[in-house]
Amino acid sequence: MEESIVVGLIQNIAILLTFSMLYDYFWSRNENRKNIYFKISSGIVLGGIGIILILTPWHFIPGIFFDTRSVMLSISGLFFGPLATITAMIVTGLYRIFMGGDGVFMGVAVVVTSGTIGLLWRYFRPDWRKKNHLFELVAMGFVVHLVMLGCTVLLPDEIRTETTKNIALPVILIYPFATVLLGMLMLNQAKNWNTRQALNVSEKKFRRIIEQATDAMYISDLEGNIIDTNHQACKRMNYTREELLNLKVTDLDAQVEEIEKMKGIFEEINENESFTFESVHRRKNGETFPVEINSSMIDIEGTHYIIGFVRDITERKKAEQEIVRMGKHYQALIEKAPDGIVLLNAEGNFKFISPSALKMFGYSNNEEVTGNPSEYTHPEDLPMVLAVLEGLIQNPSHIQTIKYRFIDRTGKWKWVESTFSNLLADPSVEAIVINFRDITDRKLNEEEISKLNEELEQKVMERTVELEKRSRQLLDNEVALLNLVEDLNLKSEELQRSTAQLEIANKELEAFSYSVSHDLRAPLRAISGFVSILLEDYEQVLDSEGKRICNIIHSNAIKMGQLIDDLLSFSRLVRSELHHSKIDMEGLVKNVISEFESAQNIDSNTILVQKLPQVVGDPNLMKQVWVNLLSNAIKYSSKNKDAQISIGSYPEQNELVYYIKDNGVGFDMEYVHKLFGVFHRLHSIAEFEGTGVGLAIVQRIISRHRGRVWAEGKVGEGATFYFTLPASSLK
Repeated sequence: MEESIVVGLIQNIAILLTFSMLYDYFWSRNENRKNIYFKISSGIVLGGIGIILILTPWHFIPGIFFDTRSVMLSISGLFFGPLATITAMIVTGLYRIFMGGDGVFMGVAVVVTSGTIGLLWRYFRPDWRKKNHLFELVAMGFVVHLVMLGCTVLLPDEIRTETTKNIALPVILIYPFATVLLGMLMLNQAKNWNTRQALNVSEKKFRRIIEQATDAMYISDLEGNIIDTNHQACKRMNYTREELLNLKVTDLDAQVEEIEKMKGIFEEINENESFTFESVHRRKNGETFPVEINSSMIDIEGTHYIIGFVRDITERKKAEQEIVRMGKHYQALIEKAPDGIVLLNAEGNFKFISPSALKMFGYSNNEEVTGNPSEYTHPEDLPMVLAVLEGLIQNPSHIQTIKYRFIDRTGKWKWVESTFSNLLADPSVEAIVINFRDITDRKLNEEEISKLNEELEQKVMERTVELEKRSRQLLDNEVALLNLVEDLNLKSEELQRSTAQLEIANKELEAFSYSVSHDLRAPLRAISGFVSILLEDYEQVLDSEGKRICNIIHSNAIKMGQLIDDLLSFSRLVRSELHHSKIDMEGLVKNVISEFESAQNIDSNTILVQKLPQVVGDPNLMKQVWVNLLSNAIKYSSKNKDAQISIGSYPEQNELVYYIKDNGVGFDMEYVHKLFGVFHRLHSIAEFEGTGVGLAIVQRIISRHRGRVWAEGKVGEGATFYFTLPASSLK
C-alpha cells in the first residue's frame, strides 16, 4: 500500500506539472483574450486534468482511492478565477459521480470544497501575492486538506475509521507541500512571463524612441560593422535597412576611409566613454553633407558596441557661414556709414572709432585719437556727457540721445547728436556704443530760424493789433447781419401765411370746379335730349339747314359732356387717396396695349415694349397714366402709315425714368410748357380730337407719386414723353 501511495503521488505530481505548464503557456499569455468562452474552455481543460488525476490514483480499498485533485482545484481557484474553476469542478465532480463506489460522496465533496476554498481565498485575500505568498500558500494548503479529512465523515461507517487513520498523515504532510510547490511554481511562471512582457514592452518603447528620433542612429561593433540602425538613418542616407546592415560605418563617412583612423576614434570613445566630433557623410547617390556625431560605448550581454547619433548640420553650417558673411557685411556698413560710430570699453576709453568718425574730426587712423571722450568734449557740455555714461552703467537697457560740442583736429568746436547704448554684456560687442552725426550746420540753421522766429513774433504782434481792429468791425457787421436775419424771418412767416391761404384758395377752386362741372351736366343732358327729339319727331318739318344746326348742337353737347367728365376726373385726382402696392409695370403696359389693340384694331407690331422694372404706386392711377400717354401716341401717329411706338425705361440716380416715344406729328418745343395745362392744345380739334385734359391728368398723377413729367419733340418727327418714379419706393 505504501508503494502504491508513492507511485500514485509521483504520477499526480507529473500531471500537476502539466497543469502548471497549461497556466504558463495558455492562461498567463492570453491576457487580452480572456473572454467568457476562453474561460469556460480553460475550465473544461482543467476538468480534463482533474479526470486524469482521478484516473491515476492510489487505491486504498476497492471503491476508495485518492489523488491530488484537491491540490489542482484549490490552486485553480486561486489562479484561474471563478468561471474556469467552477467549470472544472463541474466536469471533475460529474466524472467522479460516474465512477461511483463507496467514496463517491467524499470524492464529490472534496472537489466542491477544494475549488470553493481556492476561490474564497482569492476573493478575501486579493493581495496574497504581494505580501507573504509562501505563508498564504501553506495556510491554504492546510485548510483545504483539513477540510478534505473532514469529508471522510461521508464514507461508510465500516471503512471511515480505517481510511482516516491511513490517509491522515500523507494528506496533512504531503498534500499541503504539493499545494505550496505547485503554487510557487505557477507564481514563478507568472513572474517570468510578466518580466518577459515588461522586457518586450521596454524593447518596443526603446525601438519606438529610436525610430522616432530626429537624428540618425547606428550601432556598430568595434570593427565598424553596422549591426542596427533606425528609420531616420535609412531616410537620410537613401539606403534600405538591409543595405545599411551590410555596410561599415567607414562606408558612410566621406572623411574617415581608413580603418586605422576609425580605430583611433573608437579608442577615443573607449577612453572618454563618449566622443563628439564633426564629419561629412556620403549618401547612396554620392551626395555629401556635414554631420555632428555623438558616439558612446555600450555593453550588450557582455560585448562592447559603439552607438552613434548622427545629426545633419547642413543648416547650422549655412547659418555659421551666414554669420561670417553678415559680420563682413556689418563691418562694411560700419566702414561706409555716413554717421560716426565709437566704441568705449568698460573704463570709458576709446576701443574703436569708425572711419567716418575719424574723417568727421580730421583724423586719419585710430592711433591719433587716444584717451576718452571727456578730453574732446566742450567744458560746458562735459557734465551732461558724464551723467549719460554713468546712467548707462546703472541702467544698461536705457538708450539716450543728447547734443553736445566736440573739438576736431583743427581746434574747431562741432555740434554732434549722439545716441549712447550699453552693450558691454553682449559678448559680440562688449562696449558702450556711441552713434553720432555732425549737426553743426543744423545748429547754425536753428540759430537762424530762432532769429527769424523772433522777427516773426514781432510781426505777429503787429498783425494781431490789426486783426483786433478788424474783429471789432466784423462785430459791428454781425449785429447788422442779425438784424437782417430777423427781417428775413418776419418775411418768411408772411410767406408761410400766404402759402396757407393759397392752398385754401386752391382747394376752394377745385371744389368749385367739381361743383360747376357737376351742375353743368343737367342742362347739357336737357339740350342733348331736346335736340334728339327735334331730329326724331320733327324731321319732316326741319329743312336741311335746321337739321345741320341740330347735329352741331348735339355734337357740341357731347363734347361738352366729355370736357366735364375730364374736368371731374382731374378734380378727383386732388381729393382721392393713393393706394400703394408693388406694380408689375411691364404687365400693366401690355394689358393696356391689349385693350387698345382690341378696341382700335391696331397692328401688334406697331407698339414695342422693352423690359420695364417694377415700381411701387397706385395701380389704378398708373394705368390711367399709360392709357392717356398711349392714346396720345396712337392718336398723333395715326396719320403715319409706318407708325412706330416704343416704350422703355432706364435708371437715373434715385429714380426710374419711363418713356413712350412715337414717330407722329410731333410738336414745337417753343410751346412745350403748354402741354400739361388743362384744356391747352397744340393742334386744332379738326386735326385731332380731344379735350386737352389727358396730359394734365398725367402730370397730376405723377406729381402725387413724387415724380416728374416732361416731353421732347420736333414737328413732323414725333414726340417722347417722360415721367419718373422714386426707385427707393421699391425698398
